[in-house]
Amino acid sequence: MAAARAERAGALEWAVAARPLAGQAVSGDLHLVRRFPGGTLLAVVDALGHGPPAAEVAASAVRSLAENPGRSPEDLAAACHRALLGSRGAILALASVSDGGRLTWLGVGNIEATLVSPGLAKTSLVPRAGIVGAGLPRLRPATLALLPGDLLAFTTDGIREGGVEAIAGHASPQEAAAWLLETRGRESDDALVLVARFTGGVAG
Repeated sequence: MAAARAERAGALEWAVAARPLAGQAVSGDLHLVRRFPGGTLLAVVDALGHGPPAAEVAASAVRSLAENPGRSPEDLAAACHRALLGSRGAILALASVSDGGRLTWLGVGNIEATLVSPGLAKTSLVPRAGIVGAGLPRLRPATLALLPGDLLAFTTDGIREGGVEAIAGHASPQEAAAWLLETRGRESDDALVLVARFTGGVAG
């Protein structure tokens, strides 16, 4: 199991925990956290399949998203789709978070994205069926307001459903990401967890 790394990006504290399918050296599940003026882009990509071919596709998707992280999630997903045309494709979840607490997110495929508030209220992203690079659906982003302490959790399908609500009891995104990977991870797939907490203040 890969240990969760704790980081800070603008008004977010975040951590990721990930591991490849057993027997593989690389994973097709990748993440991106990238600052842009006034906000931060969070993304999780799950390329179809496993091993080096999937890792290459996921890396191409992340490079595309990193080029212009301040663009709208719809534009980012469309650019990623163009970058992956002719490949095996991937599924994708994106969240653009302003430093003031405005969240705009969208999903294509079965990456689970959940917002957990301190009072244990839960809001789940409703993704669209499709494959980035093969069949991109009509994109429908949703926008929400964040409050300090709110947690965003992204899990690929290498993480069993359920259990996300429990992360509100963990002291840090690092602990929450590591716990989800350890307790909910499947041995039969690549797995990745990205957890971010909105702090309501921008560091530095």
